[in-house]
Amino acid sequence: MSTKMLTQVCFVACFVSLALSEPNTYTTSGASGDDCGDIKCLHDIGMCVTDGLGNQTCECNPDYKVQVLGDGALACYKRNKRYSTIRGEPIVSTYDAVNYRLNLPCRVLATKFISRLKTTPGRPDHVGTCECEVHTWQKKHKGKFYPHGFDMACLLRRTDTDPHNVTGFSVRKYGVASNGVYTFYQEGVNQFLPNGPWSDESVYVNANNIVTECKYDNENNMAFVDQINCGARVDFRPFDTQKGRHQTQPNGIAFSVNCANHPDMRDNDRTMMTGPSDHQGGDFEEYIAEYPHLNGEEVFLLRALTSDVEQNHPGYSEECNALSDSALMCTDNPTAQRRAMDQCKWMLHSQPFIKCVDTSDNAHTLLKLVRRCFDQACGAPLVTCHTFRNHLFQIPPKCSTPSMLNKVKKLNTWLNTEEFCTPP
Repeated sequence: MSTKMLTQVCFVACFVSLALSEPNTYTTSGASGDDCGDIKCLHDIGMCVTDGLGNQTCECNPDYKVQVLGDGALACYKRNKRYSTIRGEPIVSTYDAVNYRLNLPCRVLATKFISRLKTTPGRPDHVGTCECEVHTWQKKHKGKFYPHGFDMACLLRRTDTDPHNVTGFSVRKYGVASNGVYTFYQEGVNQFLPNGPWSDESVYVNANNIVTECKYDNENNMAFVDQINCGARVDFRPFDTQKGRHQTQPNGIAFSVNCANHPDMRDNDRTMMTGPSDHQGGDFEEYIAEYPHLNGEEVFLLRALTSDVEQNHPGYSEECNALSDSALMCTDNPTAQRRAMDQCKWMLHSQPFIKCVDTSDNAHTLLKLVRRCFDQACGAPLVTCHTFRNHLFQIPPKCSTPSMLNKVKKLNTWLNTEEFCTPP
């Protein structure tokens, strides 16, 4: 990392209390890097490249790190790393670079692994193990969902001591931006508690110079949690609500693991980030092959709804738990799963409809409607197709005007024909 970059990054070890007017809050308003089409590249880390057709894209600056990879707008890494992201719309990009869309304002298990604990990063020896897992969730703004934050927890076991030294930490980071001003919130606890509870406790992990760090890059408006001895890192830039879909500094969350720490991916049937395939990570194509009646996006939506993840993110809706219960009724029923996707999934993607029927930022009203749809599709007692169709007539009148029905073809079909309730 360049000297210039170091001066622009605010390094804050998790064990240092933030000297701010509001505890556990940090604000940045950096200009980031060069303009590149409609977005900005990472300052000092990314660069704008123009192809032969005049198209501009951000790429990682090869002067930043040797053998660098990434996109130059959100995160860059050395090639000994494997990384995955949840970005923008939101689009999930797995460790093996498979992309799918996931619109769901509920907490999910992004990644989980066990890696080697090293006192000196980059050396072949190791002194124990790290067990890490990361959860993430989304929030709603008008008709759009966006990544809102993450929970990172690691359990560190020193096996070179007698008795063995066991430490851990759990950090929650989330945030939002408004017209270029980025506000981050942090909670933590000095224990391995992947599902909390968190507090304003100052997180301190120091086992013979093994220290967890929290960092803020003021210029690029990024927050990091980095456990370099475990080879684990999470990068985060919040969503700017004033810019909406036109984010000049692309928002999202990136997860990376260092191959030198030999990560062994776990819970492959529950995590949303498949791979890396060379580190015992599950294969995306193999998973979707088990559901020939669904596409990849639908398989992972179903996984997110049925993975029994605790819902406790900031401002969460209890409808996340209720929707999970409804989706579980579709287990081992391909016909019901296909029906649920055909009849219900569109509500999570139709921005005009979402904006109209739900003014909340946690999608409580929308999730309730989606849940009732899953109830009828998956066979909940006393919830028939016609029962749910009648429920649709209770949405605000403005949401079923001719102009809205013209935009939302699926809703138009439901409200004006019997096709929705035609038996499969």
